[in-house]
Order: sequence, then structure tokens, then C-alpha cells
Amino acid sequence: MSEYRLVKANAAGRDFVVGDVHGMFDRVEEALSRVDFDRDRDRLFCVGDLIDRGPQSKEVARFLDQPFVHAVCGNHEDALLQMHARSAQPNSELWLDGADWWREL
Repeated sequence: MSEYRLVKANAAGRDFVVGDVHGMFDRVEEALSRVDFDRDRDRLFCVGDLIDRGPQSKEVARFLDQPFVHAVCGNHEDALLQMHARSAQPNSELWLDGADWWREL
């Protein structure tokens, strides 16, 4: 995994930044709707802590695969990757929602 990626200026659309979504996908969708986000021209940069705590972590994780989304790893994502690498059960101290969404995904 690369530590950085150069992203060229977006001459065709607008760029937006969001962070600390914490599994609240409805709020992301609502915000994108409010700014009339154009998925063909605009870009969304997600700056970490996108999953865990809220009820829609699975939706957030799937959303990150969209071509207009660019994301960096926050401490909640890092904890999930470490848990997955160890094939461990979710740690209730880290995963307030129990990480059931991860098992389903």
C-alpha cells in the first residue's frame, strides 16, 4: 500500500472533504445532496474515521469503492485492518457496534 498518492487538480468539477463519519452514511448522502454533488465531475476526499460507532459502517465501506471517492486511513480503519490481519474477534473497546457489519461484509 502506497503511503501517498498525487491527485491532480479537478478542472472539471469541485472537491469536497469529509472526516469522522463514524458509520453515519445517511449524513454523508444528505450533505452531498445539499451541495448538488455531481458523481461524474466532483470528488470526495475522506480523511479517516469513517467506520465504527454508527449503524451504517457497512454502507460507508461499500461507498469507498466509488471512483469519485478518495480516502485515507484513520485510526478506526487501522484498528479494523489490524483485527482482520490477526483474524481476531472484535474488541468491544474498539468496536462499539460489535463489528457485526464487518463479518457480514
